[in-house]
Amino acid sequence: MIKENQIFISIKQFAEMTGVSQVHAYRLVKSGEVPSTMFGTRHCIPRTFLEEKAKVLTNENEVRNRSKSSLQ
Repeated sequence: MIKENQIFISIKQFAEMTGVSQVHAYRLVKSGEVPSTMFGTRHCIPRTFLEEKAKVLTNENEVRNRSKSSLQ
């Protein structure tokens, strides 16, 4: 897991937190779908990207659930 004051997460941490394989996580970084910064030879993903993506997905799910419940 990530520490409270951690600014960047590793690809391994990203993969574990999102449930994708490390190979797929590297592909997402390479394609630019997931932003990263290089520190030496290491890819580092901004923690804020993961937090913002989680907010967007949560909001989308809430809207979808409200739409489903209004149709019933």
